[in-house]
Amino acid sequence: MQRQDIQMAVIDLDETLLHDDASISAYTHEVLARVRERGVRVVIATGRMFCSARQIGRSLGLGDVPLIAYSGGLIARCESGEILYHQPLDLATANEILALAREVAAPVQVYLHDRLLVPAYTPDVEAYERHCQVKAEVAGEAIWRLAAAPTKIIFNEPDAVNMARLAALFTERFGGRLTIVKSSAQFFEMVAPHVSKGIAAEQLALRYGVDLARTMAFGNAQNDMSMLRAVGWPVAVANAIAPLREMARVIAPSNEEDGVAQVLAQAVLGEEQ
Repeated sequence: MQRQDIQMAVIDLDETLLHDDASISAYTHEVLARVRERGVRVVIATGRMFCSARQIGRSLGLGDVPLIAYSGGLIARCESGEILYHQPLDLATANEILALAREVAAPVQVYLHDRLLVPAYTPDVEAYERHCQVKAEVAGEAIWRLAAAPTKIIFNEPDAVNMARLAALFTERFGGRLTIVKSSAQFFEMVAPHVSKGIAAEQLALRYGVDLARTMAFGNAQNDMSMLRAVGWPVAVANAIAPLREMARVIAPSNEEDGVAQVLAQAVLGEEQ
């Protein structure tokens, strides 16, 4: 790949920038630092909570840059925490989702004020805590009727058959009223309508006068499709879902092979791999 005039790189975290164990290699740290020295804006765009994305932004030394969290539901600055954009779910709709989730025993996680609320502590919640370096709060029965609008609701369901059942049920009931995406095979996400990583990337491009045609976006999952559509340089890692690979302009090596860093090293730094 030849060197390109890239102004901004919008990068998903899990299964894209991060290794499967959620680590970041020294090589990726070094490439991202050099890319930023060239004047390229590096933006994290993740389904994770802001507090989780912030830990990674700080570990990369990104400074007080905007982070896209909750699949586009929140944009806030890494260091100061200043909120640039926030679009929560409609409260009545959120409570309707939770009523049905309770009825069908869905493994729900609710994100409110950058806190993770769960009805009960389970092994799947514990695994999520470890992976994202966050702490869940057990809300018990109070979770089924919220007093404030959450940013996101997800189902954390590792069983593929049950996930397919829940996805079909909630898509049929709520698909026209909110944005529904999967960030992985295990996570089914519900956010406000007109919320997406792509819209968030467009907002930041306008804020900073960045040309989206000269922007790279890196992803692996369904919730990355909107931002790959929004930019001139859509990049899918090799481990991405098939629809994402089909729409990509570039296929990077996998997340385990530091694919994001390899493509940026070529496209921005002009280095041969």
